[in-house]
Amino acid sequence: MEQRKRILVVEDRPEVLGAVSQLLEREGFRVDSVANVDGALDSIVTRDYDAVLIDFELPDGTGMTLHQEIRTVDPSLARRTLFMSGGVEAEDHLDYFDSRAGGFIRKPFRSGPLLRALNELIHVQT
Repeated sequence: MEQRKRILVVEDRPEVLGAVSQLLEREGFRVDSVANVDGALDSIVTRDYDAVLIDFELPDGTGMTLHQEIRTVDPSLARRTLFMSGGVEAEDHLDYFDSRAGGFIRKPFRSGPLLRALNELIHVQT
């Protein structure tokens, strides 16, 4: 039996964090959820993840800052990181998302595109 894939979701809005976590759990993923950069870094150094889903704006930094830290700790995981944002500020960073991470998904999003993007990232060669 294949082990369930573990996803870290980093989102500061509780309603979004809860909805995304529930969706991923219903789809069979093991989900850890945190609301800030510090919590995400603590999780990444103590657990192995198959992918990370990061909000662009966080209370203690940006998703890009967090991603740069992930690149230092686990370059393979950095390539399996998907950014999400509802703001236009992320448009300026699309090249970064595509070249150094697993891409970007605009909020609000439907479950299908999110699940496809995460499943593609999980299967990226490490």
